[in-house]
Amino acid sequence: LAIQLNKAVVKFPRHQRPGLGRRMEEAAFSFLEALTAARYRGLGDKAALLTNASNYLDNLRLSIRMSFDLGYLPGKSYEELARIIAEAGRMLGGWQKSLK
Repeated sequence: LAIQLNKAVVKFPRHQRPGLGRRMEEAAFSFLEALTAARYRGLGDKAALLTNASNYLDNLRLSIRMSFDLGYLPGKSYEELARIIAEAGRMLGGWQKSLK
């Protein structure tokens, strides 16, 4: 996800890279950090970290959609990122469900 997102953000217009592009990259890295932290935490902390990861993923999903709607992200890149995000969401949901 982070790699594909970085490849897409590099192609954004120069004036959008520091704003929208940076926020998207930060959300992707925060998502990865929350997942990594959840892997090594106890059960109580793990649920909170996975909820945070879900929030980062939702923000990323909205940012990618906005980028596509504004014309900064081509259709093929949008489809690929949307597919990756959907798969990550399913995996995250399964992990959260296994904690209950």
